Amino acid sequence: KAAKVAIAHKKHFATTSYVSDAMRELEADAKDAGIILLNECGVDPGTDHASAMKIVHEVQSKGGYIKSFSSYCGGLPAPHFNDNPMGYKLSWAPRGVLLAGRNTAKFKKDGEEVTIPGEDLFDSYEDMHVPGFGPLEGYPNRDSTQYEEIYGLTGIQDLVRGTFRYPGWCATIKKMVDLGLMSLEEDNSLPGKPYPELVEMLVTAKGGPFDAADPAGSVAGVLGLEKDSVIVKKMAWLGLFDASKPIPPAGNTPLDALSALCEERMQYGPGEQDCIVMLHQFKVEYDDGR
Repeated sequence: KAAKVAIAHKKHFATTSYVSDAMRELEADAKDAGIILLNECGVDPGTDHASAMKIVHEVQSKGGYIKSFSSYCGGLPAPHFNDNPMGYKLSWAPRGVLLAGRNTAKFKKDGEEVTIPGEDLFDSYEDMHVPGFGPLEGYPNRDSTQYEEIYGLTGIQDLVRGTFRYPGWCATIKKMVDLGLMSLEEDNSLPGKPYPELVEMLVTAKGGPFDAADPAGSVAGVLGLEKDSVIVKKMAWLGLFDASKPIPPAGNTPLDALSALCEERMQYGPGEQDCIVMLHQFKVEYDDGR
């Protein structure tokens, strides 16, 4: 919508967002208006592209062939401010963070395209170690296969772009997906209800019994977890089992109800620092066998 306004007023437009199909459809109108619609000019996407292409061009100028390329990036709390159970704080819209967890991922491995459905995304992470930083989890992000052409890496065997999070994030979000908390199914009866009523609705939809006196135990049972598991404790910390907490007016889907809790509980405090962790890894072959 904002890009269409820019076209109407013949003003250049810049956004950090990925190039969507809807944005691509505006190309002819932008050219007619004599303006630029500049997308992917943040850190990721943005700086990651520029820093990767610098290396790609250096390798190609020396006659090298890039067999494998992975690029992972995460905006995280700086380690000394990573002090909440979720291991994450919000530097952008909580709804956007959660929606990104619904995306199907595509990448190349051993020369073949691999597709991971959104509901299985958080089962598909790797334990990774970033030199000088420490252990992280990395999971694939959106459609990496398009960058084979964009980056000029025709015939590459392995190509993946992914997201970094601190350990424990993926298993927690996966269980939230399994419970149904990432659903965008609208229910206008939700706002105003206490959060345990949402939990009850989700548990019973999964065929599980619900004990109003023990919502945490009910969730643990339907998800195959122990009641005192770290994941159930994280859900409790967010407020999902708090009967005194009503779902806000904008929480008419499970995802939006969860988003409201994240916005409340996962803020940066005054003076707290975030950090960017980005890791590019290449496998390159040269004619001399290196």
